[in-house]
Amino acid sequence: MKGFLYYLVLFAICGLGPVYYFRKTLGNPRLIAASFFAVIFGSSILNAVVLTAGHFGYLVTGRNLHFYGLATAAISVFYLMFGLWRPISVRSCSSPAAELKNFPEILGRITLGDLLVTLILAVFYGYLVAINFTFYFPKWDHFTYWMIDAKSIYESGYLRKSADLINIFSYTSYYPLHAVYLFDFYGRTVEQCASLFTLMYAVLGSFIAYYTVKQTSFSSRILAGFILFVVATSFSEQLVTFYADVVSAYSVALFFFFLLREPVLGEGGKRLFLIVSSLLLLAAIKSTNVYYVAILFVVWLACDLRPASLKKFLDPKEYAGTHLFSLLLVIVAGRFYYLKYVWNIKLENSPLIVMNRLETDPFKYLVYIDHLFDFLLEQNTIMCLLVVIAVYQITLYKSLPKPSLAILSAILLLPSLNLAHYVLTQYGLQSLSILRYVTTVFFLLPMYFTSLPTRPAPRFYFGARNICMLGWVIVMFYGLVRSYSIVGLPIHSGSYEGFTYQKTFADISRDIKAIVGKERLLIAGNDSDIYVGNMRMTELPLRYYLSENSVAGLYRVPKGRFLDKLRGTGVEFLLVTTYNDALMQLLNLETTPAGVSLYKLEPGDLEHPKLLRTFQ
Repeated sequence: MKGFLYYLVLFAICGLGPVYYFRKTLGNPRLIAASFFAVIFGSSILNAVVLTAGHFGYLVTGRNLHFYGLATAAISVFYLMFGLWRPISVRSCSSPAAELKNFPEILGRITLGDLLVTLILAVFYGYLVAINFTFYFPKWDHFTYWMIDAKSIYESGYLRKSADLINIFSYTSYYPLHAVYLFDFYGRTVEQCASLFTLMYAVLGSFIAYYTVKQTSFSSRILAGFILFVVATSFSEQLVTFYADVVSAYSVALFFFFLLREPVLGEGGKRLFLIVSSLLLLAAIKSTNVYYVAILFVVWLACDLRPASLKKFLDPKEYAGTHLFSLLLVIVAGRFYYLKYVWNIKLENSPLIVMNRLETDPFKYLVYIDHLFDFLLEQNTIMCLLVVIAVYQITLYKSLPKPSLAILSAILLLPSLNLAHYVLTQYGLQSLSILRYVTTVFFLLPMYFTSLPTRPAPRFYFGARNICMLGWVIVMFYGLVRSYSIVGLPIHSGSYEGFTYQKTFADISRDIKAIVGKERLLIAGNDSDIYVGNMRMTELPLRYYLSENSVAGLYRVPKGRFLDKLRGTGVEFLLVTTYNDALMQLLNLETTPAGVSLYKLEPGDLEHPKLLRTFQ
């Protein structure tokens, strides 16, 4: 926990200067809001600095990591002090009592609705922190990319340079770097503690969504808070896992926050910089988010570049902050340099065989769509409610103000993109990932409902609305508590190796490391009589724990091409995890492995591996 708190404070310090620089664009936030904005800016800036340094081939752990953090914090503090400095002659000479009287104004006006919403969310997120330190949530995606990338960076000190370990994903290392921070702080892998960063972005996303609410009435703020709480519970296990979906949703909310800010005279360039930066942040989290960025870019053009205001938008006075775009150019240039000169794709002669393909029968798509929405209705009622509301609201587009229409467009288009992808490429509901992929817009819900024009309503309406929302909260919270009972469970070590169901894999991996030393191995598992692969949960944890030795990443290749892949890796050992008739016959294995079997490969004679040891 102390490592996370250290970086939370570091983020805040790195963001102090930017908050002061953008204070007018942000609406001159008071102390509490400014603290949240400091973490928002600081985390983005420090991550961009470390990622860019890695893109140019520099070390991103150890002394270099501390240098990046302290240097960024020092520049931020220096700029803040320089901006706050005033000659003594023009400073206020008011008494301490007068200054103390003005303190509530500095702190920011807090209404009863603010206090109630803050209390509910604080208790909820505090409960999730307790869950994070009690349960383990290492699943398929942890071992396929997010954590294995972080572990690879931590072990090597640099961003990954080849496809040896990860050859199926094109995601960036922006989010895995958060885990690297903690690994470097503790000097060991503490994967579960890294999930606290997911909770941090969930809190920041809630803050952005709530801060965007412009109505100050008690009823509207309570409504926004209840929606936020229901949205948070609908994220389910994502809030206590190290996936990038929550931070992607936070980035979308951040984009709309900047987009919906009223332009301030002379601040147009700064506002434009923040809008573009939020889009780049979204693209940096996952390379597949570029499709989201394209949609949001069109939404931005439709919402912001109105013909009537085009002349004002192009006014040179509005571009006082355009020099900041040179920083964005450095970040983008670093990414291109990395892909051109640092990233070295290997094993390209043995490509991954992707089994998804388009169907020729349109009727099968209709059946699948029906199954898909039945699945979503059962697993995530909030998502289906969102679709129904969005479809209904789009019929009222003529009466919607432009900001509301912009948010509604994102609510409709972003999940539809992923749903269409699944309909076209999946044969069945073989992955729960669809539940995560449709949550990108969840923080937009309270922003949308509170952006609608207010209309007179009968008095009983407000009472019924609040009773319904309270019912939603009770039902959702009961379901969450029932699913994650933490009574009497011990606090874990923060490492996957301490998890009961991972201990077997961790023990086997330690024994294998003692045998192979620094040599490399290839993991092969059971797939079918036709294919050989290592994409099952039997192989994935072993590949993770053996990341220093394992090569070839994830693959599924035809039996006839497996030997080509084996030759292309140049490995010295072969690890067979499950019984596979095709593999046994192909390699003339000495015995049928009852468990995990380690074989020594003789140079020039890959067809006759020597059995070294079988692990149960």
